[in-house]
Amino acid sequence: SHYISLSTVVGAVTLLIAGLLLVDNKTVILLCLFTMLSVLVKHAGSILRILNGREEKIFLKNEIKFLAKR
Repeated sequence: SHYISLSTVVGAVTLLIAGLLLVDNKTVILLCLFTMLSVLVKHAGSILRILNGREEKIFLKNEIKFLAKR
C-alpha cells in the first residue's frame, strides 16, 4: 500500500502486540501503549481520510524520476 499513515498505525499496533506477548515489564508495556495511542492521535485525520477514500497516495517511483531529472 502507498499509505504512509496506515503503515505507521499498523507498526504502532504491532509494537503494542509484541510488547504484550514478549515483555513481562509493566513499564515497557505502558510505553508501548502510550506510543500506539500517540500515533493514533497524530494520524487520526489521515485515518479518517483513508476510511473516506480521500487520502492521497505516495508514489515513490514518480518522486525518484523527478529527482533524477534535476
